[in-house]
Amino acid sequence: MNTTKTVTAGDSLHGFDIISVQDLPELESKGVFARHRETGCEVYHMVNEDEENLFSYSFMTPPADSTGVAHILEHSVLCGSKNYPLKDPFLLLAKQSVKTFLNAMTFPDKTVYPASSMVEADYFNLMSVYGDAVFFPLLEPWIFRQEGHRIEPAADGTFSVQGVVFNEMRGNYSSFERIAGSWTIRSILEGTPYAYDSGGDPLCISDLTYEQFKEFHRTYYHPVNCRIFLYGNIPTAKQLEFLTRKFLSNFSAAPACPKISAVVPYKGPRTLSVPAPAQAEDDLSLVTVHMNWLLPEVTDAVSIMEASLVSEILLGHDGALLNRALLCSELGEDVAPSSGLETELQYLCYSAGLRGVKHENAETVGNLVMATLRSIAETGIPQEEIEAAVHSIDFANREIRRAGGPFALNHMRRSLRGWIHGLGPECTLRYIPAFETVKERLEKDPEYITGLIKKWFLDNTHRVLVTIYPDPDYELRVDEQLKIIVEKATRTEDDKKRLKLEKQALLQQQQKLSTPEELSLIPHLARSDLPLLTEPIPSDIGSINSVPLIQHEQPTNGIAYVDIAFPVDTLSPEEYLLLPLFSTVLTSTGFDGVSWVEASAQSARCTGGLGTMLFTCSSVPDYTPPKVLGNGVAGRDYLIIRLKMLETLIEPAIDLTFRFIENADFTDIDRLNDLLAEYRNDLEASIAPAGNHYALSLASALTGRSKAVDELWSGITQLKYVRTLYKTSREKAGLRTISDRLVSIREKIHSSGMLVSLTGTESILTQVQKALLPHVSRFSAPSVKKATSAEELFSLIIDGVAESERLLVEATLQVGFAATVQPSSRLGEPDHPVEIVLGHLLASGPLWERIRMTGGAYGAFCYPDALEGLFIFSSYRDPSPLASIDVYYTALSEAAKTPLDTPSLEKIIIGCYSREVQPRSPSDKGFISFVRLLYGITDALRTEKIEGLLSVTPEDLMRTATALLERLNQSRHCIFAGKKYFEENKSVTGTGKIHKIIL
Repeated sequence: MNTTKTVTAGDSLHGFDIISVQDLPELESKGVFARHRETGCEVYHMVNEDEENLFSYSFMTPPADSTGVAHILEHSVLCGSKNYPLKDPFLLLAKQSVKTFLNAMTFPDKTVYPASSMVEADYFNLMSVYGDAVFFPLLEPWIFRQEGHRIEPAADGTFSVQGVVFNEMRGNYSSFERIAGSWTIRSILEGTPYAYDSGGDPLCISDLTYEQFKEFHRTYYHPVNCRIFLYGNIPTAKQLEFLTRKFLSNFSAAPACPKISAVVPYKGPRTLSVPAPAQAEDDLSLVTVHMNWLLPEVTDAVSIMEASLVSEILLGHDGALLNRALLCSELGEDVAPSSGLETELQYLCYSAGLRGVKHENAETVGNLVMATLRSIAETGIPQEEIEAAVHSIDFANREIRRAGGPFALNHMRRSLRGWIHGLGPECTLRYIPAFETVKERLEKDPEYITGLIKKWFLDNTHRVLVTIYPDPDYELRVDEQLKIIVEKATRTEDDKKRLKLEKQALLQQQQKLSTPEELSLIPHLARSDLPLLTEPIPSDIGSINSVPLIQHEQPTNGIAYVDIAFPVDTLSPEEYLLLPLFSTVLTSTGFDGVSWVEASAQSARCTGGLGTMLFTCSSVPDYTPPKVLGNGVAGRDYLIIRLKMLETLIEPAIDLTFRFIENADFTDIDRLNDLLAEYRNDLEASIAPAGNHYALSLASALTGRSKAVDELWSGITQLKYVRTLYKTSREKAGLRTISDRLVSIREKIHSSGMLVSLTGTESILTQVQKALLPHVSRFSAPSVKKATSAEELFSLIIDGVAESERLLVEATLQVGFAATVQPSSRLGEPDHPVEIVLGHLLASGPLWERIRMTGGAYGAFCYPDALEGLFIFSSYRDPSPLASIDVYYTALSEAAKTPLDTPSLEKIIIGCYSREVQPRSPSDKGFISFVRLLYGITDALRTEKIEGLLSVTPEDLMRTATALLERLNQSRHCIFAGKKYFEENKSVTGTGKIHKIIL
């Protein structure tokens, strides 16, 4: 590793003292820990051969209230800084960088600004803009009003509270589950910053003053409070020199921020009741109950891994000891989603509970949890449960994942757990050797785990039983309190006049155009600097017996990945609606006389994950798959069973998977009832967080067969169907009918044929084929059969959609969502690359400025769906979703009339190109290659798309925008919002017929 040759412990380098250089063999890295002498800023670099370099600036930012100051500041520092005095350098950077990750995140106790890139010049561009933002932000009053809160006059003379963070948190507080989850922490950390909402409570945000906002930055954003995490192959010395020259040389010493105050132990167990918003369909007698414990302070990786092992034993899978007791108690419908271990705070926290509990049984749930833990401690833990938990953690430690960003983000978060609170950066980072220590203790002490259970749970009086109950007046009460806030701010005509002037001043700032000189300040790459496209993913296509087999040789670190796909498009439309439940139950029940409890335990012991997914997509027109795959593969709807396992467990894992596939016990109606209740509850809980998904799904449901399938499987149509299914299943007879239908679906799926995709090393591929051989002989290749037609599927979409151009969906929401879809080009057609660039231009330009900055929404998106031939616009957590659709039309019209200058176009193209060079994990490569093969996304088409991207002209953009405008009469819109919003906007109409749906 030539990157560390000149860096050794004790060195002084660019104003930094090198505290330590440590080998991290389990992470294939060296850890370089440095401290800046003048400012006290600490830097930790995981040096390795990875070309995807990552940095993050992190600050401890403990809140003193729920005004959301840390969250508002996270947004605001990115709205202009000393060396980049533009109104939104973050957005400009995002749309012209080849970043592989770019974000900012507010935690309960820290704020983190990470970014990564494969290109060194781009990496330092990102580091420069982000560093200037956090250390030298402008933080002008208009930024505070835009991102935080303001009282804003409307055209009709009314006033309301607005602000990007305010509206984001109104969306957050529309979710019952989000509120329930937050109180698993807040209830046990009274008297500390964790007792507040660092994101901001909508009823508290307006209490924050501009002076408090500025003071918070002065207090917590000095380098002495900054922890800079680095990862990758760029030399440490080069990065330290950059940080000193650009930022740290401008600061003098300052006192360190005080540590977070210690928790005062509770003298005895407590109880707490908290209201949360109720959906119209909610049974108001049912609540969510959590038992929450405060565990030890995070001091080292061993304590974290101890807690992780205990958590895995208790709640790691459906049949785990405590999980099973909760599910079998019949006190609730399913285990509360927030149950489990929290490791991101100064203290470890643990929660276990039930959802769908009769209010009068809340205390009984608490007693059940304690009695179960007492029984476990007294009788001991079966060895197979310990082995399953150890296996699960070992697997997670080995697997290479990209969950929403670079794998380095995992290392960053682990390091910060202790580092941000004054420990060394490696103290909580080295989880693999820490877990080896835990395993050694397991071997030496048979009462090791039961001892922890006694100490942490049974003998621990610092616990709280929290009941979260649905309150039908929750939204009304919030609106009434916000009304009081507005009334206090508008008592006099002078107040109103001042607010109107403030709005005008804010609008002037938001509409102010950056000069060419200002725009040139944001560094960017030239086309000649762009990295090469990633190499094609190799696939070996053959068969095993008569079943098509696609193999992807990849370095998977001793893990095998198997995807088994069954076509499902010959099922009836009514069976399509039942498929999501079928896929949920398939690998979550028992088989062959084995109970679901034992089946779950077997799965935990021999797999790293076994689940299902439903997949639909239109194929590229005129696509002909390779002959060896046969004619019954391309462009179909699939049920895919997804399995991953250690190389040493291939045979038992494959055997287990086929026992589920062939003999899943759909006749266990008690288990079926539990799984249906859990599935229904998860759907209900998704309404507020995923309103944009529901709006987009319904708007596009009749644009083609695949989009209809999406709506049937995961849209409002599915939600309403499951509500009905749940009601009919309250009697045993209803459950037996569902059971019979699931058995029938399985028989039809088995007869539809199968194909298999494998990903792993050469040795793994050979072993998996051998293990598959006795099982696939009972199946055949997918055959050509008549699929259920689009028209048949359309008939099941919610009534009224087909005749309407504008769909209004009313739900219990504090903010809204908008979606518009219209016909566009497809992959392989000349206009598709142009539409990619146009979508990026609109989303990062006028839509961002007018919907997010001016309108106060959390986000706005615009992009083409190439396989479905759609151009899509949507907004997220939007206070004015109807107006946002008009903004989209206006922006599209402007793009059709106004040519983009060449330098701006080049930056937009570079931003689009970055999406095509995103690194992928070995397992992702295998699955993506499999999907591309099924739907005709060839390397030639992808290369053609890239070439088209790089050759887009201003004239192309104008022509394509004009073509989209001409097809506006073929568009369909969906607005997802609350009752109050629709009542206040009764006069707002759109073209064509309007249809309203109430959830």
